[in-house]
Amino acid sequence: MAAGSLFELGKQASVSTLSESLTHLNRRGHAATAMMTTTRLENWLKEAIVRLFTNSPRRLQDKLFEFKGPLGTFSAKIDMAYAVGAISQDAHRTLHILRDIRNAFAHATDEMDFEDGAMDKHFAKLAEAGTRELAFLEAAVSVIQSIKEKMEPIFLADALQKYAQKSREKSR
Repeated sequence: MAAGSLFELGKQASVSTLSESLTHLNRRGHAATAMMTTTRLENWLKEAIVRLFTNSPRRLQDKLFEFKGPLGTFSAKIDMAYAVGAISQDAHRTLHILRDIRNAFAHATDEMDFEDGAMDKHFAKLAEAGTRELAFLEAAVSVIQSIKEKMEPIFLADALQKYAQKSREKSR
């Protein structure tokens, strides 16, 4: 799997590593931080959902996740990830807040940042963390922790299956 995938996240990432990875986005500005962070979260949610599907050929997955498909939006992925147990209730709520922040940037007609008054209603729902940027990043890290915790048994099962497969191949 590609670097940055959910499997790699669950296999090797620590919270401090994830925090550092997200923090580097700040150099590009608040809008970029929001857009790039939520895009990564959306991709990890998709991967988590797909891992929980038991009968899903690639073609069906593509159809479900295409833009006009039932799981084509970030909101739909958030709701589905919660419904299938890939994220906690708190992560579900937090992801919708992060999505709202991302959408505020995406639909803004004027330049804005996390401190803009239009962001007040969104950040009022997140835990205080000193700055709004830090609150956003800490919320993202908490979601990643939730995905990791909920998906850990699946990562373990995948690793054991691969180990068993290699053992079978060696014994032949």
